Amino acid sequence: MNDKLYLNLTRGINRAWINAGKRGIRSGDKEWPDIVGKLAKKGDYWND
Repeated sequence: MNDKLYLNLTRGINRAWINAGKRGIRSGDKEWPDIVGKLAKKGDYWND
């Protein structure tokens, strides 16, 4: 969707994500930098 790949852990999460629609995408896009910051270390391929 919109040239991005979205992955969900379970079918239930996927259904909730689909039901949330664009609101869910905006929320995820907003939260992603904080999530990456917690998971990634400098030099990781997605944090360069």
